[in-house]
Amino acid sequence: MNLRKVLVYGDVNLNIIDGSAIWLTSISEALLLAGVQVHVLLKTKVSSNDSLERLSQNANFVIHQPTTVDIEPGESSSLSPRKAAQRILGLDSEHHFSAIIARGMTVCKFIAMSERLHRRSWLYVTDLPFPIEKVSEKSLDDLNIITAKAYRLFSQTEESRAYLEALCPQAAGKTRLMSPMVPDIYFEEFDDAIADDSISALKLIYAGKFAEDWKTLEMLSLPEKCQNSGVNVQLTMVGNKFQQSRRDPKWHEQMESGIVDADVSWLGGLSRHNTMLEIRKADLGLGWRTSALDSSMEISTKALEYAASGIPPVVNRTRAHEEIFGEDYPFFVTDEIESVVEMLDKSRNKIDAYKSKVRDSVSRYSMTSAAKRFEAYFERDLPVNTPVRGKVGSVRVLLAGHDFKFCGELIQYLEASPNVELVIDKWSTLHKHDQEESRKLLNDADVVICEWAGPNAVWYSQNVGIDQRLYVRLHAFELRGAWLKDISIKNVSKVLCVSDLYAGLTADITNWPEEKIAVIPNLIDCLDLDRPKAPESEYRIGLVGIVPFIKRPDRAVKLLSSLLEHDSRYTLHIRGRMPWEYTYEWNKGLQRYAYEEFFEAIASDPKLSNSVVFEDFGPDMGSWFRKIGVVLSCSTRESFHLAPIEGMAGGAVPVVWDRPGAEEIFSEEFVHDSIEEMTDFVLGLRASSTRTKFVEKARNQARKYDVTVGAQLWAGLIAKEMSA
Repeated sequence: MNLRKVLVYGDVNLNIIDGSAIWLTSISEALLLAGVQVHVLLKTKVSSNDSLERLSQNANFVIHQPTTVDIEPGESSSLSPRKAAQRILGLDSEHHFSAIIARGMTVCKFIAMSERLHRRSWLYVTDLPFPIEKVSEKSLDDLNIITAKAYRLFSQTEESRAYLEALCPQAAGKTRLMSPMVPDIYFEEFDDAIADDSISALKLIYAGKFAEDWKTLEMLSLPEKCQNSGVNVQLTMVGNKFQQSRRDPKWHEQMESGIVDADVSWLGGLSRHNTMLEIRKADLGLGWRTSALDSSMEISTKALEYAASGIPPVVNRTRAHEEIFGEDYPFFVTDEIESVVEMLDKSRNKIDAYKSKVRDSVSRYSMTSAAKRFEAYFERDLPVNTPVRGKVGSVRVLLAGHDFKFCGELIQYLEASPNVELVIDKWSTLHKHDQEESRKLLNDADVVICEWAGPNAVWYSQNVGIDQRLYVRLHAFELRGAWLKDISIKNVSKVLCVSDLYAGLTADITNWPEEKIAVIPNLIDCLDLDRPKAPESEYRIGLVGIVPFIKRPDRAVKLLSSLLEHDSRYTLHIRGRMPWEYTYEWNKGLQRYAYEEFFEAIASDPKLSNSVVFEDFGPDMGSWFRKIGVVLSCSTRESFHLAPIEGMAGGAVPVVWDRPGAEEIFSEEFVHDSIEEMTDFVLGLRASSTRTKFVEKARNQARKYDVTVGAQLWAGLIAKEMSA
């Protein structure tokens, strides 16, 4: 069996044990468990590393050390980001990797800028500058390059993913979660006899880097302060990285000398396995930090390791920690040392009761769970070859059109397909293009896909060669286009409609041969959209897009008004561009009048004006739908209506106005024909059991349009047509 080959590079030094070094060995282990052949390029030559030596026992683990040729003058013994990218290019020429995973802003930028690597790059940028006001122009420029070019991006948490998508809209739809990974051995039950019961003191442990914001200098005084409060404490500290302070240039010197003189047991740097053994001897693990880090969008791996070992971590009260451990967790502290002393005094008798609780609360961070996530990512994001007409090389696919908003998932699939070379002919408008450029691109194409059956389909159908295949995607408005009769249907392999309804309408209106017409629906990425809901989401109703007026935003307002008569918590969130942003629509007198009435109805009713929120257009729909519990489709007519399907994949329950084709797309239980019926349905979702039932039904319906399903339809169609 041919394994996927994945190269991993981290801009980290494995000779120093810290979080970034642990990440590199952790992701390698998770990828091996996911059935991947892992190649690790090291930044610095490693003299001894227990984790690497253990991984090297696996035949599918390959280490690439830096050579003297790789090292730039003045760079000591480490690869510079530029040299690392060059070395990755060389290794790729030899091994032909399915994916390149890299961590570090600068090296990620170099990889993203490589024409040969960027379409296979899975890039992880940590330590995003926060808040937005702190983002420098250069950092934003680098992030935009990375997010625009990368095939996939990684974020540690939902919060960091949402922030990245807000910061760089190109990241939307590309970002996968890479949660911290804790080895399975941490979760194994162990004999309590491992603890040294001869010590009557409360045993605390800290493992990690020594840094000012991690309160490690203050920790040195904990034993004495606790003793003064009548609590006998013994503190063990593990680590060998002393981090410079930006605020106090002498801080690291104080830390280095203080840890030697303090009444603590300092064990220096230990392997991850030996650190685990020390953690298991403790009663509590210290994850205490300054409040400046409370807004961090990342989770401390060390706190998770404490918990996985059955050792409750002492952590600041943050939203992330409350989600993991619960709001009533007794080991929360502030950044004042007095709060730690007070907590130890009050909560030490609760330690035994929380040992199994904390282990269960972090089970999703196990290495096995991480491996399953990687396996799922690669299964859907790294397509396998589809044999086409016996071709040895790539199939050249040309995608032509003026607007690709409905085929983003198709583009990503084609770009990732190892036997497809995708080229795009972007028309400046529906009617305008560079004919010379289009003809040049057509000459080299095996397959042409026209997105929209517009003038682009006319031109290509009249110019395509007999040995080429042409597919035309027809949505809806094209059926009213004067150009439709000029499409040379005899040169079109298939006209692909997004629903059975429109396939039938197309056949009736055009009289094209029925065997030329097929259905492949619009595609969504269910994995990207399936994100945890924000609190109170069941009271937030979402409407995406209100232009043209056949989207019927007035119906949404009428439903909201009816709901508010029963429950004041409901709000309507309208996302999208305003009608005056579309001059050709705003200049239609009757339509403008309808919009003016719509806005007046909201402004004149205090109850409505306080409950309707207008939000800007943006591509970060997965993040936006986290707060939406009900998604509306109010339109008079639609060929498909993608946005509500995206909402369904994100756990929002759809409410759809009855119209031709609605039941086919959404399922009959979500289609209603009166405001009264819709009101009762939405109010019923307040019951958690009812909401859970309909959320799952909505997600199941949305999965029919997942990119993995549609991609198989496209691959099968192209293979069949090309082999005919």
